[in-house]
Amino acid sequence: MNLKHLSLAERQNYENMTVVPILSDTNTPFDVLDLKEGLKMGLVKIEECDNSNIEQVKLKNNSVSPLILLDGEEIAGSLQNRIVAQTMIIPPKSEMEIPVNCSEKGRNEYKSEFQYSDYIANSNTRRKKAYNKNNPLQEVVWNSIDDLETDKNTSSKTKALRDSYEKNKYDIDSYLKHFKMENNQIGVICIVENKVDLEIFNNHSLYEKYDEMLLRSYIIDSSSSEKINISDNELENILASINEDSFIKKEAIGLGKYYKISNSYGNGQILIYKNDMVHASFFKKIEEPAVNNGFVKNIQNNKQAIC
Repeated sequence: MNLKHLSLAERQNYENMTVVPILSDTNTPFDVLDLKEGLKMGLVKIEECDNSNIEQVKLKNNSVSPLILLDGEEIAGSLQNRIVAQTMIIPPKSEMEIPVNCSEKGRNEYKSEFQYSDYIANSNTRRKKAYNKNNPLQEVVWNSIDDLETDKNTSSKTKALRDSYEKNKYDIDSYLKHFKMENNQIGVICIVENKVDLEIFNNHSLYEKYDEMLLRSYIIDSSSSEKINISDNELENILASINEDSFIKKEAIGLGKYYKISNSYGNGQILIYKNDMVHASFFKKIEEPAVNNGFVKNIQNNKQAIC
């Protein structure tokens, strides 16, 4: 895996959000079926497990091609909507149980067969998953969806992630039209308020499938706060930090090798298949605002005087 061939395109700015396309001159062929197309064509079937479990579903890939599932990708229906727990590749002609998280905690009754949602977990939810250490992952997801409702001043009868997207569709669309995809784009850096997040894919064709959905997941987390200033040089350093030295091997579901990424810049995940990167996501640590030492000292002196 080599990220040295990547470059950054010109920044695209709108309101409090900046999008920086990640470009590549190479275009590695990668024959894989995506979940949206697989469900649409009837080649993929997703059902509840025999013993119903909100953190697992049963998936059948009847295609002759490997199937890619993206971290945070949502399926809607059945007993509750779910989001995919990590990026994975499911072998052709196979059936297996896969890890998911419930994204609709207020429903536990059958609605329909699982269908593609066209949404992905909002970036703050995926960020919190990447930084979670000791809390049950399902609680982290539910709490984050609750936070999103609070931030957007919306409510959902079943606490569904999808409802927050639907109720904010107009505002999201008004942002989305200001960002365009480049011809050789394979990823994106999104700067929203004080957060810097990256998505990188194997090639342009694969990235193209998720571009709009990913941008929506960042737009929905924007508010009126100002974004941080960060140089292109610093962004390039963050890209360069995503290398084997920062990989922590974890259990892969299906094909390939799955790693958590952890370094001085932040946390993320990466899936590698046949020595090629499939998808990497990375969330830069949020830096605390600098505090004026003189101001702090004055406060301390005033407290002592009062005492």
